[in-house]
Amino acid sequence: MNVRNLWLTILLLANHDERKWQGHTVAPGQLVTSLQHLSEKSGLSVQSVRTALEKLKSTGEINTQSTNRNTLITVIKWADFQLTDETSTSNQQTTNKQLTNEQQTTNKQSTTNKNIKNIKNDKNERNIYCADEVIDHLNMRTGSSYRHSDSARKHILGRLNEGFTVQDCKDVIDKKCVDWVGTEYEKFLVPDTLFRPSNFEKYLNQRISPKKGQNVF
Repeated sequence: MNVRNLWLTILLLANHDERKWQGHTVAPGQLVTSLQHLSEKSGLSVQSVRTALEKLKSTGEINTQSTNRNTLITVIKWADFQLTDETSTSNQQTTNKQLTNEQQTTNKQSTTNKNIKNIKNDKNERNIYCADEVIDHLNMRTGSSYRHSDSARKHILGRLNEGFTVQDCKDVIDKKCVDWVGTEYEKFLVPDTLFRPSNFEKYLNQRISPKKGQNVF
């Protein structure tokens, strides 16, 4: 059960589009995270997350690349979990054939796809979930403890409703951490400043080079 819960969490959090993060390309099916972040999102203990990750690696579901702060997770067969209107009929036929000899594996994939589609169908619920993911990323990068509250979500939801993505929000956090951590401006690493309409797009398009010795994750 722990492995299944973590597996679903990873599928929900993984990038759906190629993104740049700290000068590195994070491809579809990848995510930059941490044991603590996965623990908070899955409801598992950090030790349970660590054990479940090892199990998923041993079964060939994921690869991981870790630093002393974060972990890059790659879903090996990411394309298998993506359904579109044009391919849904073909994928359903394939799934039905797999049921003969791979009932357990196919059921897991079908359940995962259904959960992902349900979340995407409810835009408001999805945006709240995404805003909370951004808050978690800000807490992870800055050591803050912002709650999943309306006040913390306010400007993040505004940017998501304008068409910006979770990764755009994370990119702003990462850029300003590189720019401000260790300076007098570090106190402005807060949701109200980072995601305010007058600041956000300017920060998103800012070009910043990591300082010497900084980790990319």
